[in-house]
Amino acid sequence: MGDAHVYKDHVEPLREQLQRGPREFPTLKWARAKEEIGGIDGFRLEDFVVEGYKPMGKIEMKMSVSGLWPSDTEASAIEPQLNSSDSELIPRLKDLSAGNDR
Repeated sequence: MGDAHVYKDHVEPLREQLQRGPREFPTLKWARAKEEIGGIDGFRLEDFVVEGYKPMGKIEMKMSVSGLWPSDTEASAIEPQLNSSDSELIPRLKDLSAGNDR
């Protein structure tokens, strides 16, 4: 996994999800013969039949949302961690978060 993060309010729901065992994959079948469908443009929604799909119960998670750019205090903590090649990034993000698109 290249990039993953977990917010504090997601820890318990993710623990619940990890307790669930895997299930067999569903299968996708065509309702009409290939000759009836013709080419790619001949497909209709009802041509696709999903068999064996057994969804598990829903796990509630809050939506963790923050602004595009952190507060000035948070930004001060982040800036030293950026590479020198990122120096133009900070003013650009601040402009975008203020609604200015240069």
